[in-house]
Amino acid sequence: MGKGDKKTKKGKIFKGTFGKSRNKKIVVKKSKNMICYMSNEVLTKENMSLEHIIPNALGGKLKSFHLINKKWNDIFGKNIDRELAKQMPLSTLLNVKRDRGNNGELRAATKDGIGYLVNKKLQGKRQFIKPKTIKLPNGGEKIEFIEGQEEQILKSIKKKNPKVDINELRKMITWNDKDKGKEQLVFFDNHLSLIQGPEAFKTICKIACNYYVFGTNETTQIQGVLPFLKGTDKGWGTLKYFYSSNKIHELGNDEISHVIHIRGKSKEKLLYAYVELFSCHSFLVILNNDYTGKDIQYTYCYDVNNNNDTILSKLGTVHKSSTYVK
Repeated sequence: MGKGDKKTKKGKIFKGTFGKSRNKKIVVKKSKNMICYMSNEVLTKENMSLEHIIPNALGGKLKSFHLINKKWNDIFGKNIDRELAKQMPLSTLLNVKRDRGNNGELRAATKDGIGYLVNKKLQGKRQFIKPKTIKLPNGGEKIEFIEGQEEQILKSIKKKNPKVDINELRKMITWNDKDKGKEQLVFFDNHLSLIQGPEAFKTICKIACNYYVFGTNETTQIQGVLPFLKGTDKGWGTLKYFYSSNKIHELGNDEISHVIHIRGKSKEKLLYAYVELFSCHSFLVILNNDYTGKDIQYTYCYDVNNNNDTILSKLGTVHKSSTYVK
């Protein structure tokens, strides 16, 4: 047995596993990037931040401390990442597993404009509405509201009329149950359509930059797209929807995946990324059209439906595990 090896009671030897969890594989490269690619600041223990290559809100699993600092991680998380997640309800509909937090409820409405909130179990509940007060012929009033708002309404009435008995008012509530339990056809806010807008596109570009730096440990070749990420450039020609006739990844049974494919071609002086989300939204990101690096090819695939991920290096080596941290 060598140093770091561990032997079980049954005599089985695990190479180099001493002090490590057998359920997780930590991928650590000898040469790590120590520069925040957004600020060019040296990364230290004080300013390092764990960045998901694909946002956590989309079920991103691959992550690294060697990409950006805390400041830029916070900026991206509160702005561009949030906007992309808002436009992609599939995380909730597929109940995608996240590192932290829960998949949010989705806003939807019927063709008549009745609002619903849909949860990860695909159960909908009516959105709260502004109570409607109707004058009755006898001089009284009737208040219309939806289930769940009754206590709010009763407290409001009590505040205006302190002598009113809330328990007696509660007995007077009647419910219209004609639609209760019935299935409703609802339409989501973005209709599950195209991703659009500069903020969402910035996140797609960031995913490509993240994986390039993760795979190469260098930041100089992506400097041209950083003004777009910082909001000082409109990024014309940087990104577009792209559906390749050549399959980057062959889907397996029951698979719904995120895919990132990085290619650097020295002869063509071109560095680009193919980013595919949920096996349906596909983009081409031009990271550098005056590329001076060597030929590279990195591919990453994460099956969000079955919680499996794969990294294909430029040499074609396959790594599989439950988590990757660099």
